[in-house]
Amino acid sequence: MKNVIITGCNGFIGQKLTEYLLAKDITVIGMDIVKSKNNYNNFIFFELDFKQDFVRSLEKYKIDVVYHLAWCGVSTIDKNNPDKQFVNISLTYKVLELANFLKIKKIVIPGSMSEFSRYNSPVTGYEADSPADLYAATKVAIRKISYQYCLSNDLDLNWMLITSVYGPGRSDSNLIVSCINKILNNEVVETTKLEQKWDYIYIDDLINAFYLIGLKGKKNKIYPVGSNSVFALHDYVKIIFELMDYRNYDGIGKLPYKNNYIDNSIPNVNILIEDTGFKPKCSFKFGINKVIEELRGKASD
Repeated sequence: MKNVIITGCNGFIGQKLTEYLLAKDITVIGMDIVKSKNNYNNFIFFELDFKQDFVRSLEKYKIDVVYHLAWCGVSTIDKNNPDKQFVNISLTYKVLELANFLKIKKIVIPGSMSEFSRYNSPVTGYEADSPADLYAATKVAIRKISYQYCLSNDLDLNWMLITSVYGPGRSDSNLIVSCINKILNNEVVETTKLEQKWDYIYIDDLINAFYLIGLKGKKNKIYPVGSNSVFALHDYVKIIFELMDYRNYDGIGKLPYKNNYIDNSIPNVNILIEDTGFKPKCSFKFGINKVIEELRGKASD
């Protein structure tokens, strides 16, 4: 793997993947709707555009892998917004057509474990779909469209089912960031009963999985990706409370479940391990300490 395209290269995951691949002397052609400020060696930036001149300007590069990370409506408040989610269908189709035109055989697209939220056991990605929200339902639709397109055009697609990713640099309203910020602001942490079974993956481990799938992923396989450690959400919150010396558990169980059922996120990581040699290295306690340190620094500024 010598040359890759990364769409969404300015995002939380896109930036980390770009830096990781560049450190391995892989040339990265980054694409995003906002111009990148990065001046890395072996990094070439294009504004995300599918006009004919743009497509032809890429013909001189021999691209080995396309990592399609660009996605509209990632934040929690936008996950049920149809205007934002449905944009992703046409965007992905244009990326598939770009790969086909440039004769790029390998395509890696991150999906979500929320495509299979109703399962109480490890998910392989070949079970019946059970999306948790419109975001996940759109991921399901794009997965099926993408596989149909790739099979028809002899392209190799690896779809990643990613569990919740965390790490320094990610700031949104997800559970663990919300808990940390409330504690830092001396607010009461209120949650559901947190009975969901969950796997959290640290950003560094996720980026390594992206690299290994691009390099070694078997043709047209789905790869669930996680830390290979599954606990109930209340166990993760307990670790945060202990690390931050927070002892008020009165808010746990105060809020109802959003869908009146318990979502789970349990990826079968063994498939990825067997095919690529992936080995998650970061424990939740190690990773969440990094996040706490970052958010504590921001709170004191």
